[in-house]
Amino acid sequence: MFPNRLRTLRNDRSWTQADLASKINVSPKTIGAWERGTREPPIETITKLSDIFDVSADYLLGKTTQKNTISTTETDDILTMYKIDTRGLTEDEIDDMREELEEYNDFMTKRLQEKIAKKKRK
Repeated sequence: MFPNRLRTLRNDRSWTQADLASKINVSPKTIGAWERGTREPPIETITKLSDIFDVSADYLLGKTTQKNTISTTETDDILTMYKIDTRGLTEDEIDDMREELEEYNDFMTKRLQEKIAKKKRK
């Protein structure tokens, strides 16, 4: 999976193997070997590649089809539930977003409960 993902991500940016090689300080032949699956990069390089391509290491390694991970402090957080990407936001902005989503969720839950109650009355 890694060889295909690497090749696809590189081609999506119209980069040659030499272009990518220069960004991570390896030879173009090394990139070619990774893309053929005859060699594997060290973990430090996988981390660099995930940063360069703005994808998760799990995506690069084929463990998930989701390109990006979601940054949250709680696994059951509402931001995770709505798959909100919080990278680049301040803690205050994240808290504001969480509050807005919780209010929206409460509104939608109440609305659904009212519809169910209305149907039961009929």
